[in-house]
Amino acid sequence: MDSHLEGTNRDIAPTTPEGCTQCLANGTRWIDLHKCITCGEVVCCSSGEAHSRKHFEKTGHAVVVHYPNPSWTWCWAHNAYIK
Repeated sequence: MDSHLEGTNRDIAPTTPEGCTQCLANGTRWIDLHKCITCGEVVCCSSGEAHSRKHFEKTGHAVVVHYPNPSWTWCWAHNAYIK
């Protein structure tokens, strides 16, 4: 999992601090948000759209933090929390 942390920055500025980039564009609602710590994109996990997972599949950016309070870190490549 350490290799997925290379090139990441937990403090990267969010691209859309007001919510999920894709849900805002589509007019859909989200429940839980993640921030990609490679590019800063804010994406949802539990809207039914699973934009966080789709972002990983499209970009290969595996690691996200809970947003707006980065209380945990998740690696999509391993489907596991990172301590």
